[in-house]
Amino acid sequence: MQKNFLKTIGVSLISAAIVISSSAMVFAETPDDTSSDSVTGVVDTVVPVDTEKIYNEWINYPNEKFGEGYNAGWQYNAEKDYINTTQNVGWTGFYNPSIDNFTTGIFSFTMKSLNFDPSGFTWGMKTGGTEEDPEYSFYAFETCHYSSKWCVARIDKWSPAKDGSSHQGPVYHSTIDASDDYYKHLGDSGAVGFATGEVLKFGDLDDSLYNAEYNVTINVGEKEVKIFINDELLTTVEADVIAGSFGPFATSNPEAFFSKLSFTTADVCVLEAKFEYQDESGTAVTTIPSNKKVTIKDLSSYDVSPIEKEIWTVKLGDEVIYTGETPYTEYNQIGEYVTTLQVANEQGIRSNVYSRTLTVTEPATEAPTQIVTDAPTATPTIAPTAAPTIAPTTAPTTPKSTDAPASSGKDSGTVATGSNSSAALFTVTGILVVAGVTTLLIAKKRKDETNV
Repeated sequence: MQKNFLKTIGVSLISAAIVISSSAMVFAETPDDTSSDSVTGVVDTVVPVDTEKIYNEWINYPNEKFGEGYNAGWQYNAEKDYINTTQNVGWTGFYNPSIDNFTTGIFSFTMKSLNFDPSGFTWGMKTGGTEEDPEYSFYAFETCHYSSKWCVARIDKWSPAKDGSSHQGPVYHSTIDASDDYYKHLGDSGAVGFATGEVLKFGDLDDSLYNAEYNVTINVGEKEVKIFINDELLTTVEADVIAGSFGPFATSNPEAFFSKLSFTTADVCVLEAKFEYQDESGTAVTTIPSNKKVTIKDLSSYDVSPIEKEIWTVKLGDEVIYTGETPYTEYNQIGEYVTTLQVANEQGIRSNVYSRTLTVTEPATEAPTQIVTDAPTATPTIAPTAAPTIAPTTAPTTPKSTDAPASSGKDSGTVATGSNSSAALFTVTGILVVAGVTTLLIAKKRKDETNV
C-alpha cells in the first residue's frame, strides 16, 4: 500500500474528536472538550487533527490506481477547513498511517451529506496483502439517506475489485460485500465476492438528518460500542475491541463532507502547549505596567513526535489583535490580554488550547532618588561671648580757646567747646568693648555742672 496525496479542494462539514483512555473505557453520554493543558490519555480530553494533514498525508484507499472507480475526487477547503468528495464512485476513505493501535475511546464528529448514498467512519483499521492486492479489515458506522438507514458492521476482510466500474464496498447500504443492484438495507450479504464480515446492527435513520449537519458520537469500549446522534443514544452494539487506525469514508457519494477530526492517546503521543509571561528579569508575571517589557517563555513539550507548528492568538479585550506562528511581543497597551497557544506535530495531531491572561496597567512611576552619605552631621556650637569690659578713662580736660568755631553737635555726642560755650555738653565716662567693637560711654552734663 502506498500513500496517495490528492491535490484538489472542496465543500461542507464533519468535525471529529477522539478521546482515548489507557484503561477500560468508562462511557460518558458525550465527550467533553476540557481545558486540560496537556494530552495525557485522560478521558474527555479532545485534541483536533489538522484537516489539511488528513488530505495531504493520511492514506487514501484503495486510491485511483485501481481505476477511476476508486477516485472520489477528494478536495480540501482551506478557508472552511474541511475535506469532501466530488465524484460518484465506490468505497474510498482515509486512515492515519502513523497510528495503528487505537483501542478504546470516544469519537465525535459532525456529518453532512448532500447525496442520498452512504458515508461514515471506520476504526480498528488493519491493512495487509500487497500493493497490487491490498486487504483491509475494520469496524464501520454507515449512514445512508437513500432509505434512511444506519448500520454498524465488522469487516473481516476486504480485497477491492480491480474493476471499479460498479459502485461497491465492503459494506454498502447496510449490506456486506455489496454493489449496485446487490443490496437490500436488511443487514445481510450481497455476495459480490470481495468482502467478508457481518452487519452487527442496523436501524432507521431520522429523515430530517438528510442535507443537515448532525453530530455522531462513538464510544468504543473493550466489549461494546455505544453510538449517539445529536447526544441521544442510537444503539449499543456488542463488539470486541480491535487495535487499529481510523478515518472517514464515503461510498457512491459525491457530496460527503468531513472536517476537524481529533483524537488523543497516551500510548502514541503526548503534546502539551504551555507558556508564561516574563518581565525583563525573567520572572513570571500576570500583571505589569505598560512601560515595562514583556516576553513569552515557550514551555511546550512533546513525547514521541516533535512539535512542527505553533498557533498563537492574542486578544485585547474582545478584539483579536494577532494570529501567527510566533509569540506576540507588543504588550504595551493598557488593558487585559488573553493569549492562547496550540501546538501540532508532524502527524497533524494538535494539543488542547492553552490560555493565559496578562493585565497591563498604567506606567510605573519612578521613586525620587535619595542620596545617603556616611559622613555624620555636625552639631552647631556657639562660641562663648566674653563679658564686656569697661576700660577706665580719665575725663579729658578741655582747653579754653576763643578761636575755635562753635559746634552745633548737641545731639552728636561730641564734646562742644568754643567761645560761646561756658561748659562741655557731654563727657566720655568710659569705653565699652563687646565682641571686638569699641563704644564710647558718654554722659550728658547737667546744666549746673562746672566745666573743668
